[in-house]
Amino acid sequence: MTRRLRVELTPASSTPRRPLLVALGATLAVVALTLPAAAQPSPTDAAIDGVRGVVEAYDAARAALAADRKDDVVTPARQLAERARRAATASEGALASSLASLAEEAARLGREAPHADLTRARALFGEVSRHLVAALRSHPRLREGLVLYRCPMARGYQLWVQRRAGRENPYMGPNMLTCGTDASF
Repeated sequence: MTRRLRVELTPASSTPRRPLLVALGATLAVVALTLPAAAQPSPTDAAIDGVRGVVEAYDAARAALAADRKDDVVTPARQLAERARRAATASEGALASSLASLAEEAARLGREAPHADLTRARALFGEVSRHLVAALRSHPRLREGLVLYRCPMARGYQLWVQRRAGRENPYMGPNMLTCGTDASF
């Protein structure tokens, strides 16, 4: 006896998808349909507050690099590492993972910046930015009131976050302070 099943699906959104295996009777059929990937849990109020503290310290480090003040990056980088560690413990899923990675990179920036030249400090900051952007992309509530920019001239990671509009490029400093383009989360 032959059984036929016809399934028609239309995508409801452009969210990430994961493959689905369907077993039919005694025969295993791999069906080319996908379902939306599991949604990330909504961040708790404690996680949101933690991320706001992270962004505050990040923005201080960003402003120091935008002004070519490498030595002024150390304290905010250390604060950023500690705040990211605390925020990670108040978070779940991709957000917690991104914040834990952010804490590691921020600690590295705090350790290495005093001994690095400005170019190296900016590269380290780029890695901090990479993990902050990943954390902010995990849920829309986390990025409320924030602006994302891209510096096409930066080597390495090119995005950075600011708490207010008006480019202050940490990768190029005062000579090219407004260099960059708007980006989206």
